[in-house]
Amino acid sequence: MLSIPKQNVRSKISVLGVVQMISALTILNLLFTILSFFNVTDVEENYDMDQPMEFGRYRDEKLSIDVIPGAPLIILKPEEVFTRVSRKNHHDNHKFETIKNGIFMSVRTTNKYHKSRLKILLDTWISEVPENTWIITDEEDGWLVQYIRDHFKNAKPHILNTHCPTTSEHKWALLCKLHWEYRTFLSSNKSWFCHFDDDSFVNIGMLTNLLSSHSEDDVVYIGRTPSKTPITAMAYDTENVEPESFGFNETTNETTWVMPQSTFQRVAFHYALGGAGFCISRQLAVDMKEYALGSRLMHMAASINLPDDCVFGYIITHQLNVSLITTNLVHTHMENLTLIPKSSLQQQVTLSYSLPEETRHSEMENIRDTKKNVVENAENSVFFHRNLSDSNVIKPNLTKPNVVNLNKYFPAKYDPTRFYNLHQLVYIRGVQHVDRV
Repeated sequence: MLSIPKQNVRSKISVLGVVQMISALTILNLLFTILSFFNVTDVEENYDMDQPMEFGRYRDEKLSIDVIPGAPLIILKPEEVFTRVSRKNHHDNHKFETIKNGIFMSVRTTNKYHKSRLKILLDTWISEVPENTWIITDEEDGWLVQYIRDHFKNAKPHILNTHCPTTSEHKWALLCKLHWEYRTFLSSNKSWFCHFDDDSFVNIGMLTNLLSSHSEDDVVYIGRTPSKTPITAMAYDTENVEPESFGFNETTNETTWVMPQSTFQRVAFHYALGGAGFCISRQLAVDMKEYALGSRLMHMAASINLPDDCVFGYIITHQLNVSLITTNLVHTHMENLTLIPKSSLQQQVTLSYSLPEETRHSEMENIRDTKKNVVENAENSVFFHRNLSDSNVIKPNLTKPNVVNLNKYFPAKYDPTRFYNLHQLVYIRGVQHVDRV
């Protein structure tokens, strides 16, 4: 009978135990990585809120070129917004009203969605602040004019027909409208420019709170970043581009340019998602004139070949070196809205929705076309950063509604977007109102 020395047995058992332990640790690490990927907690839990997220000049080893960063990201805690305006005395009340009345609320839409989307906003939150609202659209619509005339007896929202092309007609269509939003704000007497899409519900009280600790005389850029880290893109060396190489016809809204054989630079910057809503102060808007008026805005867009919200972010955080103040209180239809707790719905600044019957194929195709060169030239393209890696993320789902979990006042059958329910909760039956926070 073969006899195995006890020492060898112990040695083999010891080695086997080490191997099993390493395997177990590897599996646990893998599970932790997977769980981290699907983590839906706020960014604030993962970062030191006392310090801004900073990044310095670094090198891209793949391309062996320096990446030139913009301003660092500043992360705002939700509780800083919830208790900002106390409303305990007349002075606070006056301050609140002054800030609220100084907001230029721009709602970007298109003729196709006047009856399906814009009507819902007119019935809900726009009805609370019509005189502060500018509807930015692309075609004349007698129905829209008549609806506003019938439903707004005193103050009425403003309508601006930009004659911009639709997204299916031109890849810079959204940038064209954003340009008109921006220049219309500059000609107004408002203190804050806030951009929203036609699928956004806005809580005016919380928006006012969000802006209340800042001054219109400061350079302020507030919104939601789509990524914890800055996006990178290949940008033309615009200093070597002749101004006459670009043209922007404000009558026909057509853009032409001749791109010279200039050098590239790889840039990194933060930007606020247009779909979630963002705000800039008047002082910042004035500082942006050098880059954002007329052909100069198209100059910037062509130099990085990115969509409208990215272009604004590039101008602000890279060209002007102003930090984006990011908050998770604004939301886009590209995140899982069903995961927002009912108890916190009144505390959100913006909310959104997407419905299966509202096909977004043409819009998504336009986004992909706009970003084609970025995917080819930049490893971390904006298209992939749109996945909101710091939040409760889902990809756009056209097979089922992506809406907040609220049907207390109206059944889903009559309120598929949940915006009428939100209006009841926030402005009518809830604690928060447009004039009380």
